[in-house]
Amino acid sequence: VIRTISSSPNRSLNPKPQKLSEARHLWNKAAKLLIAERAWLPTYRVFSVYCSDKVLSNVWWPIDIEEESAKILSLWLNSTYGLLLFFTAAEVTRGPWIKFKKAALEDLLVLDVRKLNENQKGFLLNAFKQFCGKELKPLPEEFKHPSTRLQIDETFNQALGISADLEYLYKLLSVVCASNSKV
Repeated sequence: VIRTISSSPNRSLNPKPQKLSEARHLWNKAAKLLIAERAWLPTYRVFSVYCSDKVLSNVWWPIDIEEESAKILSLWLNSTYGLLLFFTAAEVTRGPWIKFKKAALEDLLVLDVRKLNENQKGFLLNAFKQFCGKELKPLPEEFKHPSTRLQIDETFNQALGISADLEYLYKLLSVVCASNSKV
């Protein structure tokens, strides 16, 4: 169970000698930034994770980008702003059970890290260090009693000059994420 936005590899595989070329081809797709492939909203906590090493997964999509951008985007995709955009790419399969196909994620709107100035990047990278090990609660609980995600949202408000009160949105999302209704 992934509970923080930063992690390290938890398994390793050794390919069979006759499958080395296939393994190398697959390993070329490894990355440090991972995005959830599917999620059960009542229990999920983290939708993007930054790994200390390049990894592959059968339940996360790897996104190979430069390290600073990967850290900032992992923080962004776990903010309420990022989640709302992330949900636009979701395919509802059964109530709050959703999945994310690669094609939809390729068109996902995200924070353009290239347009951030050096102060904003530094501020967000420091925030990543602050939040990377903090445990997030399951979505319904996190939105009902905001804590870490609220702090992440306030970080983006400060970094991007956003003036927003998300209290009503948190209440709505806590209900939607906890119920068996469609997103």
